[in-house]
Amino acid sequence: MQPMAAADVAAAVGRAATGAPAGGVTEVAGPEVFGLDEWVRTVLTARSDPRPVVTDPQAPYFGAVPGPEDLLPGPGAQLAETTLAEWLARP
Repeated sequence: MQPMAAADVAAAVGRAATGAPAGGVTEVAGPEVFGLDEWVRTVLTARSDPRPVVTDPQAPYFGAVPGPEDLLPGPGAQLAETTLAEWLARP
């Protein structure tokens, strides 16, 4: 998965709303790739939350078990700029 900061999502929506018609789907994503477990573990650690994160590769996500590439955007995706570390550093 490639999580995005809310401000980056808002900027992408603004560009889509005011730009020329895309004529299809415009994919947007964060600049970094994380496993969902890694992303949650990083956020919890940054917030001094001691809860463990248990990785289960067979756990369903919205009813299906995703493969390692299933939650990633396609090659033409617009990538946001804010990294997870930058987002976590914000007050």
